[in-house]
Amino acid sequence: MFSLGFFYWCYFGAVGAWIPYWSVYLRSLGLTPEEIGDLLALSSITRIISPNVWGYFADRRGARMPIVRMVTGFAIFSFLGIFWAKDFWELSLIISIFTFFFNASLPQVETIVIEQIGTDRYGMIRVWGSAGFILVVLFLGPFLDRFGIQTIPWILLSLQMGLWLSSLGIVEKHSKSTSVVRLPFLSTMIRPTVIVFLLSGFLMQASHGPYYSFYSLYLLEHGYNRTIVSSLWALAVLSEVGIFIAKGLAYYEVSFLLRLTLLFSSLRWALIAGWPNTLPVLVFAQVLHAVTFGAYHATAIRFVHFHFTGEHRVRGQAMYGSFCYGAGGTFGSFYAGHFWDWIGSEATFVVAAILSMIAWVIASTDKTKVNQE
Repeated sequence: MFSLGFFYWCYFGAVGAWIPYWSVYLRSLGLTPEEIGDLLALSSITRIISPNVWGYFADRRGARMPIVRMVTGFAIFSFLGIFWAKDFWELSLIISIFTFFFNASLPQVETIVIEQIGTDRYGMIRVWGSAGFILVVLFLGPFLDRFGIQTIPWILLSLQMGLWLSSLGIVEKHSKSTSVVRLPFLSTMIRPTVIVFLLSGFLMQASHGPYYSFYSLYLLEHGYNRTIVSSLWALAVLSEVGIFIAKGLAYYEVSFLLRLTLLFSSLRWALIAGWPNTLPVLVFAQVLHAVTFGAYHATAIRFVHFHFTGEHRVRGQAMYGSFCYGAGGTFGSFYAGHFWDWIGSEATFVVAAILSMIAWVIASTDKTKVNQE
């Protein structure tokens, strides 16, 4: 259990260094917002391909942890190229290779966690990831103010090494599937409820593009120092911890929760767009992360676990991550980077709010009820 928790701690600790400050690091190298957006979109593209490729090999082998250990090791070696890459094309190559391996591990481990402890206790493990993100991002604020943004690659490298070490201690328990009915994977994919879920999820993650790609730059441009930036990021993830620990979400119907999170997402981006210089409003917007990420992700996990059964759960988890976070994240980073200077940063967050509202409209067409695991 400790190794699983430490894996999540290191993985999301790395995310806590990457998301808030990787765009700032790239900006320090002289890259434009368009180039930064394209690079971040590139890292999301590998999230579309990687989980499905490695998930296929895991299914063929009948074991996931050997692949997790291999890809986390390759991620370390490929990341070393960052210390020499300086221009856009060099960074494109290194980031593509690194994220191809980095994005492969989590879906495999997520499946192991759900199969071994169930969706009702998933949050107790996932909260380790939230803790890792919070501690890393709080540490980075004053650390970067003192030592500079150029230390970010070293922080990421050390967390990658911790990720590989933690994978060595995870024991995969093989169990027989309890699924009675086994429909072809494609038959599940073309169900209207699944199509609606994926489309709304794509737009939900696309709406996060400006936030994940440029929120730190947005705050810095409005006069906030790195300590406040880190504190706001940490507040957001701290807010999600209660969602992962609490079991109250299990009492509510899945489609209702998904629609609710989409509405709050639209509100959140509208607040960030309209009141960037009002810190209490930004604080409230970050607290909404508990709903727009925590509640959404926990509910989406329930949806996938319910509709993708037996041997299809690995591929279902990979499809959810690939299409929503991968494709949606790619589109989000791309439009955020190209809109940032063209229509302005505030207007880019307005676009994000509109995308969330469109996702709510799409999700509202699904009347399917999911009240059980």
